[in-house]
Amino acid sequence: MEHSAAWTEQGRLYTWGAGEDGRLGHGDEENRWSPSLVGGALSNETVIGVAAGSSHTVAVCASGALYAWGSNEKGQLCTG
Repeated sequence: MEHSAAWTEQGRLYTWGAGEDGRLGHGDEENRWSPSLVGGALSNETVIGVAAGSSHTVAVCASGALYAWGSNEKGQLCTG
């Protein structure tokens, strides 16, 4: 397993798996083998969708904000 992500009915995002490249969104590269709440900027957001790529994660929020983290080796985070 590389990594997985899921959100709750309340709009909270959880990630777990391999933490390489920061793909879990916890500000580190630690592996987490059980679902762990993603905080930071998402603490004040309601997540309505999520996608987990091979080395990155993207979350869309009810506010219209889009958050992406992890590897940007091939421009997958759309940072320019």
